[in-house]
Amino acid sequence: MLRLLFFFIIISAISFLASWFADNRGLVFVDWLGYRIETSMMFVVASTSLAFVALLATIELALYIWNIPSRFRTRNKIHRYEKGLISLTKGFTALAISDEKRAKQAVRESKNLLGVRPITHILAAETAQLGGDTDEARKHFAALLEYKPTEFIAVRGLLESARKSGNIPKALQYAEKAYRMRPDMEDIPYILLTLYEQAGKWDEAHLFLEKYSSRNWIPFFKKRADFDVKKQKSLVLFMRGKEFIENGEDRESTWLKSYDIISRSLKYDPGFIPAAEAAVDLALKLGMKRKAISTVERMWKTAPYYKMGLSYLEMFASEKEAKKIKRAKKLLSINPKSVESHKVVANAAMKAGDTTLARNHIKLAITEVGETRSLCNMMVEVEKLSDEGDEQLVHKWAVKAKQAPRDDFMWRCGECGHKTELWNIKCEECDSFGSVKMTGFRSEFKKLPKKEMLALGQEN
Repeated sequence: MLRLLFFFIIISAISFLASWFADNRGLVFVDWLGYRIETSMMFVVASTSLAFVALLATIELALYIWNIPSRFRTRNKIHRYEKGLISLTKGFTALAISDEKRAKQAVRESKNLLGVRPITHILAAETAQLGGDTDEARKHFAALLEYKPTEFIAVRGLLESARKSGNIPKALQYAEKAYRMRPDMEDIPYILLTLYEQAGKWDEAHLFLEKYSSRNWIPFFKKRADFDVKKQKSLVLFMRGKEFIENGEDRESTWLKSYDIISRSLKYDPGFIPAAEAAVDLALKLGMKRKAISTVERMWKTAPYYKMGLSYLEMFASEKEAKKIKRAKKLLSINPKSVESHKVVANAAMKAGDTTLARNHIKLAITEVGETRSLCNMMVEVEKLSDEGDEQLVHKWAVKAKQAPRDDFMWRCGECGHKTELWNIKCEECDSFGSVKMTGFRSEFKKLPKKEMLALGQEN
């Protein structure tokens, strides 16, 4: 509408000027080089206007011809840019379906069409990671550090590359930087905590967990199915206490400080067997027998461990063997659904010479879990101690013991399956961190009710 109005205004102005010049023709005289030119004013204005228009058209044509190469370059650049975007789309699509071959082809095409850009570095880095080329990925992620918008992606990529190559110090450096940049990212705190542990920085790991607890950020960790906050705190405190012993002097003050730290770890996870063993050992060294006894009793509720049960009985070495049976029965009352409780009672009964009680508890265990190696071996000892002394029964159980499956407690790596009798934070075979777990806890009674088992425990 405005254009139409403007057009009418221009036409009206031209018409007005043409009419005015028609009414006021006037004459114009020009003397130039011996010539005399006489014409009307209207002709001069018209011819001047036409000459001006012709000049403008000539200049426009000249500029058009002059700019043809530039326009061609611009059009070609836009065309290459559009093709580059298509190549990028193909590349990221190939990454989404793990098609390494097409992703590499898209990297070459996009670099050729778009040149060196942050987005081409991202595609190249992700493609290199897909192919397992950590050096190539690291090179592209390092290039991305130069661009502020992609700095976090670069740090995150370098962090993953360092973790895959096993460079824990470098990975920890990048994890701390990533955490400073984006503490709200859910997996960054978990990665940083894991790296603190892998680097043996237990003080830093403890402070980090406490910091998260105080800020109520633990829900970040709770979203991970494989993460237990209390068990993690227990592990970190235990390793702090263990490190304190290893690096400190072998004297009472060192034992006391370590015991204090490890005891705190058991408050978070009373069933953490390595911590319980260490706490009992330190308590006995410090002459705190009652502390050692209460540690085993608390642990027995959730993690009945036969060797700890035997250590528990050894704490009462000065007592008569018959009284030790009552001590063993206390563990049975704490966890009557555990086969290990019955094995401890049977062991105490054998030492007291009560083979009937020992046999009853062993047979009860066999009824539940079958004829396992340790139970068969215990039956061998019972029959040897029996007044009857039946050699055939001894031989029978000895043969069964050789054929029976092992049921003793072992530490087993969840990554490679390697078994060991001693717990370690790192697998001795495959070096995987935090993967060593206890096996052998297939000992919970399901067939007999609690009252019946306790009644058996109260036999003579």
